Amino acid sequence: MKNSFLAVLLISLAFGNPAFAKVSSKKKASSEEQVDKHLEKLIGTMIRSRLAKFHYTQKSLDDALSEKAFPEFLKRFDYNKQYFLKSDIKALEKYRFLMDDQMTSAKHELVDQTVAIFKKRINSINELRTKIFKKQFSFKKKESVELDGKKRDYFSTDKELNEHWRKIFKQSVLSNYISIMETQKELKNPKKSKKKDKKKVAKAKKKKSKKKEKILNDKEMRAKAHKAQSEKYEKYFTRLLKDRRTDNLEKFFNAVAAVHDPHTVYFPPKKKEDFDIDISGQLEGIGAVLQEDGAYIKVTRIVPGGAAWRQKGLEVDDVILFAAEKEGTPVDLVNMRVDDAVRYIRGKKGTEVRLTVKKADGSRKVIPIIRDIVEIEASYAKGSILKHNKLNIKVGYIHVPKFYRDFNSPDRSCTADVLMELKRLKKVGVNGMILDLRNNGGGALQDAEEMSGLFIKKGPIVQIRDPKGQIDVLKDQNPDITYDGPLIVMVNRFSASASEILAGAM
Repeated sequence: MKNSFLAVLLISLAFGNPAFAKVSSKKKASSEEQVDKHLEKLIGTMIRSRLAKFHYTQKSLDDALSEKAFPEFLKRFDYNKQYFLKSDIKALEKYRFLMDDQMTSAKHELVDQTVAIFKKRINSINELRTKIFKKQFSFKKKESVELDGKKRDYFSTDKELNEHWRKIFKQSVLSNYISIMETQKELKNPKKSKKKDKKKVAKAKKKKSKKKEKILNDKEMRAKAHKAQSEKYEKYFTRLLKDRRTDNLEKFFNAVAAVHDPHTVYFPPKKKEDFDIDISGQLEGIGAVLQEDGAYIKVTRIVPGGAAWRQKGLEVDDVILFAAEKEGTPVDLVNMRVDDAVRYIRGKKGTEVRLTVKKADGSRKVIPIIRDIVEIEASYAKGSILKHNKLNIKVGYIHVPKFYRDFNSPDRSCTADVLMELKRLKKVGVNGMILDLRNNGGGALQDAEEMSGLFIKKGPIVQIRDPKGQIDVLKDQNPDITYDGPLIVMVNRFSASASEILAGAM
């Protein structure tokens, strides 16, 4: 565990927030554009200022940094080099040393030009998809396709790019066809399936029974795979074209931030909201899991105990057409991205949202739901007892999926939950304790410090060094020891940040 840390920049501003960018309908479009430009300039200026003043690396935001940020920006649009041509990159080269200037000028010509080229390529590839999928693929000819962009350069011509995508489409259909074929074999011969695949076979049987699917012949399997992949890529390209200017500017700002270090990130309001939900393990909303289904927003799960579950009107497979506040005008959610739609469905606890939904039987219904706190149970620490009958021992086991904390409520934190579990397991009388931090990517530094204190009387937990070289030692502030028996801390290569700190302190 290193004793110094790279700074993490979390900036959430009014960028993209309708409440801040709202302009009277009587104003001209130019006025709206002027407001947006003002916000873009403000955000760029603030990001540049904070990076220069507070980032640990103290890099200068100049042409040299812009040169490094330029390829990072392109990666955010075309990481695997399968959209842009060499000629496109050449056309954008004139902006290589100008990113630092464009941050504060609000003249994001690099973003505008890149988006224009990107959309052109997406539309062209989607047209190619329509043409190619008009007939079935032949798998008699041996072909190969390089999917790793690191192992090749950008393509030189439209012909080369189209040939690459033809192979991608063909490979995806073949892969899906093989998957369907394997499932069909298991349905036909369940006894020949391996024991480890019993659950998979049972699931396939259940699905077959539910939908009354017939056993498919080879022609039907090929047709199914063909149709599925065509629809998959159509939806994928449609989604790419739905990116807003806020999404594209986020790529720009984060390309600059990434040059400083991989953990420095700019969060626009929507991402900041998601971050707060992730770090606190709860949100204010209706308690339903949604996903895009073509042009529609479909309900895929109702959270037990949540507002929608208690109201009982909303059901799985319902399609949400409109959302409105209690006395507000309904907002059409058709053709809207799911992350945009949830902004109209979520809201403060105690407020009412009215959802116009289409039921599975085709009927329509307006469902009023009073929003409430929705707790994401999978985020919380949980304890259990492991018994070893031969050795006649009991071991307490606590799984901490992340270092969560609600900064607005001191009662909700992973430390408080682990403390509660430790006390409960001690009462049962365990011979040892396991603290499982595997796949825990970290979270609140405060909890790494406080949770460590549950196992030691006193001592340093971690050192933090600032850009000026000054070191601050975070120590255990709690003289009490909650548990001092045998302890195993489990980590793996996905345990990071706060998990490393706690494990290192132990």
